[in-house]
This record gives sequence, structure tokens and C-alpha cells, in this order.
Amino acid sequence: MPPVVKVKGASSIIDKIDSVKVLLDFSDVSEGFQEKFKPIAFDQNGNELNSLLIDPETVQVSIGIYKYGKIPVERPTVEGSPGEGFEISKIEWEPKYIEVVGEEAEISKVGAIKPIVKIDGDSENQIVKTFDVNAHIAKNKLSIKSGAKKEVTVTIDLAQTYEKEIPVRDGDISFEGADGDKEVYLASDVKIKVKGVKEIIDNLNESDIKGKINVAGLSEGEHSSLKVEFELPDGVELSEAGFADVKIERVHDRQEESQTETSEEVREAMRNEASETNMEEAS
Repeated sequence: MPPVVKVKGASSIIDKIDSVKVLLDFSDVSEGFQEKFKPIAFDQNGNELNSLLIDPETVQVSIGIYKYGKIPVERPTVEGSPGEGFEISKIEWEPKYIEVVGEEAEISKVGAIKPIVKIDGDSENQIVKTFDVNAHIAKNKLSIKSGAKKEVTVTIDLAQTYEKEIPVRDGDISFEGADGDKEVYLASDVKIKVKGVKEIIDNLNESDIKGKINVAGLSEGEHSSLKVEFELPDGVELSEAGFADVKIERVHDRQEESQTETSEEVREAMRNEASETNMEEAS
């Protein structure tokens, strides 16, 4: 202030005036300020013009200094599901943060930007959505930095799903809640159907599948169709729930059965050996 000054001097110099400016050095400025500066006249080539009287001799300059800040953009949330036979294989978004300008206290109040993508039965190979973040920024009394991105672009890749049946090995299923004097084991083979994108399913092995069965409170004997809770690698899902048949025996009974089977095998081997000996003597 004031925004206009009067300049007096020789007409030959006055005619050369292109602008009147105040020169400010912002190299060490970190906060707003209000000071007085001497206005200077310049010709169209940027040369300072002297021998002039400028009224007033100083003008008051008020400068507001804003801070730059970065508001993070979180991984987008997907609402809905792709079409049957498809699943999301990858989600990318850019930029990962939005550059803003405003008072430092206001910047610190702003939470992350959380884009929401709604899909409903899409079966395209790629879905691209854009989100204008101006509303989110403006409500917090901020503005987007000049030249910075004002939109978040979300790219979702879809891939066809494939199914595969995999046998689950005995050693890859654990039993929870079994009494210490009882032994639990599978009474039948277990197979499950899983689904995922082709690349993942093709590289899936039996050893990648782990499961557990809760047998707490179950009595001795056979129990059918107990639900198996499976731990699956990333990108793999069950096509249908997994169930298994188990048998529960007391450890003592199990040991006796094993010993009986071993004794019977020994007796059978002795009978076979005696039969072979008798045949040799007869010949």
C-alpha cells in the first residue's frame, strides 16, 4: 500500500518508464511479514531509471507465506465384484500423494485421501477411474500446488480365474484341541478345489496348502465332514468349503493295534518261511 505512486522527473526519463516495482528477497523467508520498501522505476529492458522522485518514498508490503505439503493417497478401496470368472489381479494408482499449499496447521489436519472404486460385474481386462481431489483439499482450506496433479488415476487389472483340484497331504493338516491321551488322524483322503489367476494356479503345489481342524470336545471314533480351515497363498481362494473325515483313538489303543498288526505280520512271515522250507525238503 498504496498500489499507485506518483513519479516526477524530466519528461525524457518519464517517457521511458515501463514499470515501478519493489524488489523482495525471499531466500531466507519462512513466515509471512509486513515491511516497507522503496519503489524503483524500470524501463522496458529492465534497467533502473534514476533522477526521479517517487511519492511516497516507501510502500508497505504485506506478504503471506504458505507451506508446501504432501497429502498421501492410500490404496484404493474396491466396492463390488468383477464379472463371474474374473478377479482383480493388480491395483495401481498415481500419484501416491497430492502436493498442496496452505497454512502449516491446516496441512497437518488433513487425513489421507482414500479413493473408492465401484465395480459391478465388469469383465474388461483393465478398468481405469479418475478422482478429482479438489473437494477434499478445498474443505481443509488448502489449494493444490501450481503444476501438481489434481486427479488420482486408479488402474485395476482383471484376469480370468482358473480352478484346480489339489490333494492335501496328511502332514499338512493339524488338529487343534485334541486331548493328550488321544490320537487324531485322517480317515479318508482330502482334496480341495481352489481358484485364482492362471499364473498362480499353475505354480501351486501340494506343499503350499496348509489346514487345521478343531477337534476339541470330540469323542473317540470316526467323525465325518469336519470343516477344515485352510491357509492359502496370496491370490488363491477356495472354490468351495473343505471338509474331512477323522478318526480319534486313545493312544494306548492305537499302540496295541499297531503292535497286533506287527505281530500278525511277523507270524505271517514265519508261516511263509516254514512253508518254503518244507517245500525245499520235499524236493
